Amino acid sequence: MAKTHLSLSLFLIGFLLVLFVADIGYVCGQGCDLLLLVEVGECRQCDDYCRSASPVLVGHTVCLYPRAVGQFCMCCR
Repeated sequence: MAKTHLSLSLFLIGFLLVLFVADIGYVCGQGCDLLLLVEVGECRQCDDYCRSASPVLVGHTVCLYPRAVGQFCMCCR
């Protein structure tokens, strides 16, 4: 019984990870590649952070709001 529960838990974690990565690919895949994913305090910090991290390569930024985690900034090329 414990083995089944562990297998199911691992499957669910893997499935959620695939959904998260697919979501990033969808949001950031329209002619750009994901360069950096970083946690920020507020979404308005995204542009400044991405431009200072790599000013030449960054084309645009996208802010994500995972519920219990925080706000994440995607720096796209």
